[in-house]
Amino acid sequence: MLLLAIVVVVSAVLGSVAGLEADAGAARPGPTFSTPPDPLPKGRPGRIVRAARIRAPRGARAWRVLYHSRALDGRDVAVSGIVVAPRGPPVGDRS
Repeated sequence: MLLLAIVVVVSAVLGSVAGLEADAGAARPGPTFSTPPDPLPKGRPGRIVRAARIRAPRGARAWRVLYHSRALDGRDVAVSGIVVAPRGPPVGDRS
């Protein structure tokens, strides 16, 4: 679970920097995928608010996610990220 959280955080930063959104650079009026609903429905940290499949590297699958987290002061906030997972089990010796 910690590894997934690290992947999401790192991917969120890289996604922001690299513009990994499918329509990066396109001007869109109004809310975007990362704009949380107002009011934000209650949820425990890690609970998904929304998810959408995105293009992934060969052999993987990927989603943009908006999920519940906590601010430093304990408030419920929505954060976004990218989750990338392999399509199948590892191949070969993993020792």
